[in-house]
Amino acid sequence: MLLSGPSMTTSEPEGGRRRHVLIGSVFALVWVMPLFVVALLGYPPASLPPPVRDQLSVTCLFSKRSVVWDVYGVEVIREGQPGWRRFETTSLFAFELFGHRTRFDRFMDEWGSRNETAREELAQWIAARDRDQSTEPPMVAVRFLAWKFSPDRAPPPHGPWNKGDAIAASGRPFVISSHAVQGDD
Repeated sequence: MLLSGPSMTTSEPEGGRRRHVLIGSVFALVWVMPLFVVALLGYPPASLPPPVRDQLSVTCLFSKRSVVWDVYGVEVIREGQPGWRRFETTSLFAFELFGHRTRFDRFMDEWGSRNETAREELAQWIAARDRDQSTEPPMVAVRFLAWKFSPDRAPPPHGPWNKGDAIAASGRPFVISSHAVQGDD
């Protein structure tokens, strides 16, 4: 027989087969059944010890709460207008990857906050897109900001998270970089 091996033969001792059935049963009772219970309840039972609850819950992947979040923003200076003004990026980065953070937030977390060249290219892109979409005077400068936001320990309010609320609660921003942008050619 082509697929036969030491454990597939009919001459296997009855004790070996019993051992395999016993190991499978223990696995099913100790691991699979609790996973099934967690799936039905939506959470691991509180009666289980913490290490077991962690093993049965995806929350063990996020066992430490972040003390501070970086919240990013953009300010611009437009031709003929003095001073920096807040620029809303949602129209440029409307796709929300995770929760209510946009591609802009993801970009700044991964590359933008550490890479001057990436921020320069992003500033030029923002100015070019704004020229195409906006009726306001063209941008002459773009700067990227970061706020250190400490989330409240209380459960979050219902509804979408609002970046503006986090910025308002965080106080003074840190200027990551400022960039002169090219006007219409």
